[in-house]
Amino acid sequence: MRDREKLYSGILALTALILLLILTSSTASAAQSNQSNLTITQITTSGSAYGPSIDDDRIVYTDYRNGKFQICMYNLSISEETVIISSKVSVFAPAIYGDRVVRTGSPYDITDYNIYMYDFSTKKETQITTSGTAFYPIIYGDTVVWQDRQWVDEYSEIDDIYNCDPNSSCPVIEFKN
Repeated sequence: MRDREKLYSGILALTALILLLILTSSTASAAQSNQSNLTITQITTSGSAYGPSIDDDRIVYTDYRNGKFQICMYNLSISEETVIISSKVSVFAPAIYGDRVVRTGSPYDITDYNIYMYDFSTKKETQITTSGTAFYPIIYGDTVVWQDRQWVDEYSEIDDIYNCDPNSSCPVIEFKN
């Protein structure tokens, strides 16, 4: 009787192991077949594009070409690239929502970063912040959100998150160093 119980236990364990192996191999082959159906399209060829953001059929990103930083937009529907901003001074971290692109940048030097918003419908750019320490904007609907840094002393800093509605009057944030 004991031998029979051991035999049944062994058969049950072996059956469970076989079922587990079948399930695992079918899941792995399904994952492989899904990967083989992916279509990957290269958008840029400069070798220096980074920081993409997408909304609907438009991708925005930073690219460095011909000695200039550029914020570019690639329209997936028509396979066309448009340079939105081109500057010898750093512009980066674009984000897009609808007809608006926000980005970090400096018109003068690499120590004074603010947030700017470009509107495709008006073809105008608006400065959102004046602190000189604003980075990494995101836009959603009528809200722009960004990180702003305040230096407490030469070794310590405080980073906080701010937001505003660019349709209204955004508060001017000026930190005293």
